[in-house]
Amino acid sequence: AGAAHGSPARAAAPARSASRVSGVSALVAACFTSGFAGVYTEKLLKQPSASLWLRNVQLGIWSLVAGAGAAYCRDYQQIREGGFLQGYTPIVWCVVVLQAASGILVALVIKLADNIIKNFSAAMSLLLSTLVSIPVFGFRPTGAFAVGACMVLLSAHLYSGGSLPWPCSGLISRSMQELPLGAKRLRNVAEKV
Repeated sequence: AGAAHGSPARAAAPARSASRVSGVSALVAACFTSGFAGVYTEKLLKQPSASLWLRNVQLGIWSLVAGAGAAYCRDYQQIREGGFLQGYTPIVWCVVVLQAASGILVALVIKLADNIIKNFSAAMSLLLSTLVSIPVFGFRPTGAFAVGACMVLLSAHLYSGGSLPWPCSGLISRSMQELPLGAKRLRNVAEKV
């Protein structure tokens, strides 16, 4: 019977392959939409027609509509019985305030610098959080994390105008090293602040 119908291992292989294709497709789509959203947000914030605060309110309204709509679709009965703010503890309010402050700081970084600097700061904050988690929570980073951390640090160094160490310097052509890699932008941001 097993030969006539095929083995379970053979049946699982196409499912795994389809899952991998859909996963990679979703990852590529997320990269494109995230990049587009970042660039578009930067464009909106850098237009001189409206202040940073007005743009934050305008963009926040869209988030409010989407979040409230999702909450009411998912938990309408609970919200109706206990109210929208049920279960909000002081810790939850601290998280809300921190997220709001984070949104304002991100908008300021994008307004004064650019989307790439914002992404570097987000990556650096993840690295810092992980380093703090090692002694505090006993977290053990994996080899993949170490490789990713090195890539983030190297890319931030190169973007700020640094050069590669001696063994790697031949990998990048001289013309690539002479391109303005953001050091002038960082200096201009520091002077504005």
